[in-house]
Amino acid sequence: MVSKGNEALDFVHFESWDSGVMQVDDMDECSPTDSLFDRIGQTLTMPLSPFTQETARDNGLRLQSCKWNELANLAWAFASHGRSCSSYSQELMLQIAYEATRRLRQKTAGKPLSRDVAQLIWSLGTLQADNFRLADGLIEFINAVNSDFMDATKNRPFRDWSCADIVQVALSLAHTRLDDSFLLENLYREARQRLSPGFLHTKGTDGRRMSFLPWELSILLWSQARLHLTGAQSKEYDLFTKVAVKTLYDSISNKASMESLGIGAQEQANIVWSLTVLEEYRSHESKALLNDFFRDAASACTVEGTIQLEHAHQLWQALYILDGECQECVSSVPSWFREALRDKWLAEKSRSKTSSLRHKSISDLLRLMGVAHVNEHDEDIDVAIILKSQASWTHETDVMCGTAGMKVAVEFDGPTHFARSTGCHNKVLPRALGHTNLKYRILKRQGWTVVRVPYYEFDKIPFWASMERQRYLQRLLKTHVNIRFSNLDVSEYKTPISDRKTRFD
Repeated sequence: MVSKGNEALDFVHFESWDSGVMQVDDMDECSPTDSLFDRIGQTLTMPLSPFTQETARDNGLRLQSCKWNELANLAWAFASHGRSCSSYSQELMLQIAYEATRRLRQKTAGKPLSRDVAQLIWSLGTLQADNFRLADGLIEFINAVNSDFMDATKNRPFRDWSCADIVQVALSLAHTRLDDSFLLENLYREARQRLSPGFLHTKGTDGRRMSFLPWELSILLWSQARLHLTGAQSKEYDLFTKVAVKTLYDSISNKASMESLGIGAQEQANIVWSLTVLEEYRSHESKALLNDFFRDAASACTVEGTIQLEHAHQLWQALYILDGECQECVSSVPSWFREALRDKWLAEKSRSKTSSLRHKSISDLLRLMGVAHVNEHDEDIDVAIILKSQASWTHETDVMCGTAGMKVAVEFDGPTHFARSTGCHNKVLPRALGHTNLKYRILKRQGWTVVRVPYYEFDKIPFWASMERQRYLQRLLKTHVNIRFSNLDVSEYKTPISDRKTRFD
């Protein structure tokens, strides 16, 4: 949809956003299993002694009599069933998180096994995707885990954890977008050390496996790429990526088939996508792996006559980037497979799209500022601005693209585009996730200049402060030399200040 600019810039524009209402399961009919889970939740959150609810805090809850493994199994059962939005199930999961946090901080009920910790993080992370009210409980528990393991051996605080537990926690943090530098860096350091040559692979004291399987490395690489953990955060991430690629290459070279290693179509697509996001494709091992995985995907597509849509999208994004940055990685991809991946990608991008409220707000502001643009352009561009040839300011647009110059893609990055801080050991500004960074690399290769509007900047400005929002877009997009709101109120263009602490000049 093309939105033409309004030449009259002397205006004040007001808007209002309707607030959403979260629907809970209490409003729906419950199945017998749901009712059973709710009854369990109600029972375990009752006081130990038959006193009134007012004395529940002093008496404690029945839940507090559970052992560590019982807490973990309870959380796992509710997560596996997907029960978290009823009042009883929500209260139980919050109390499990708070009870586990209390035990770690007060050093009571003994030290939990890594299996219990990993299971609790996975369960709370899975359920908070459906019920955002559980997020605080999950973050408090993770912070308590950090505090508990900081007191352990500084060199390898997770040395006693099994590989399965390391993988499960990393995957849980990736799915929930949680960015905890202490936990993540030490988990990946431990994984890297176990993959290093000369590491003695022994069983844990309770028989747990302490060496990684090849398919587990694909999960760790995907989690790393999802959170965009690179050398910019810690050298440990780059070191892990390199040693993981070397380990996968050696394992595949020594085995007859990838299936015997557990490297199926999903794992191959994840590895290809992850190495592209992490820009780990220039070593000999990386090039060989990428060529092998693309070749296998093409062969499987020939045999089965189709390819899963998610895999096709991952492979196409990687193929498009690698074609421009390292063609040696994709030299084995047949032309027919390239076309098939491209067609599936174009079909996905041609679907009907609905703009978010913030996106609509930006579009309305640009229209009233006299900046013509296209909403929901190809490649899911929020707002596309095509400038005239030799244009100096972004209000000098060419909607018909007859003498088009620079192409500007304005992208509003909402909260789901960023990792979430756990509140400690993290930088102030959120970090963009891997899929967001990859999207902008694709746009740049297509000739777009990407301008990002992060929510943590845009949302600082109240929705009713229309002139201030115009000033923000004027400076971010370099729309005009001046915007005149009245004879006395004029906004002059200034270069934006990065990481400014106030929204005012």
